[in-house]
Amino acid sequence: GGASIGYLSQEPPLNDELDVWGNLQEAVKPLLDLEARYNEVCADMEGREEEFEELQTQMDHHDVWNLESRLDQAATALRLPPPDADVRVLSGGERRRVALCKLLLRQPDILLLDEPGLSLHGTAQADFLRFINERLADRHQVIYTTHSPFLIEPDHFERVRTVEDVPKKGTVVSADVFRSQPGTALPILTKMGVELFQTLM
Repeated sequence: GGASIGYLSQEPPLNDELDVWGNLQEAVKPLLDLEARYNEVCADMEGREEEFEELQTQMDHHDVWNLESRLDQAATALRLPPPDADVRVLSGGERRRVALCKLLLRQPDILLLDEPGLSLHGTAQADFLRFINERLADRHQVIYTTHSPFLIEPDHFERVRTVEDVPKKGTVVSADVFRSQPGTALPILTKMGVELFQTLM
């Protein structure tokens, strides 16, 4: 099959009937169902050897054996609220982190993130960028939109693309970021100014 795609919107939905942990478990329900069926077959193997082998292959492929550990690691890495927290009272940033964690637990090949820096202060955005580089980049292709200088890496301008609506041309995507309109390039120029200031200091 083709590559799987996961999308995180600016205001991602959560299941308000469940707490944080319940939302995470909801994301991996197919794997929990797989584990339940595997245990059921293991309890009565007679005549089910072929199904057992298929289930074991799927368990290995999806690393269901370490599912609980993966849930804990993802929650810790994204600094999620307590597992029993009511998602209805979470801040915008907390809801987005829970939604992102749900998305990551589904293990898509490509991650599309719409303004992931919204509701995050500057330091938290820098932490999130580091999380992308250290935890996601080796397993996923990550593509995100941003207007924030905190989510732009001065050492990797080659990764940046600008998107502009140009009269008579429509939407134009360009790697030549410094030829963009001033308003479009502002986050990039701001980041360069901050880096230059820190270097001079």
